[in-house]
Amino acid sequence: MSRARDLSERSYKAGATTLSDLLTVDRQLLSAKEELDDAKARAARAAVALFRALGGGWTPEGAGEPSGLVMNGSGVARN
Repeated sequence: MSRARDLSERSYKAGATTLSDLLTVDRQLLSAKEELDDAKARAARAAVALFRALGGGWTPEGAGEPSGLVMNGSGVARN
């Protein structure tokens, strides 16, 4: 979509298209970027919800786990 915007700007500067056309492409690009950001945010929230639904949690090392296990840096539980 950024390429389409660049081409539209070149066309505008060359006098081949109107400012209105350039602004339409800008609006479409912004809308596409917002949709992508929204999709990424939804995916992140879904990943967190899945992790929680599967019983996941996080405790800093040294704070202790209820079972007496602590996760090390590689995600392996140790006593």
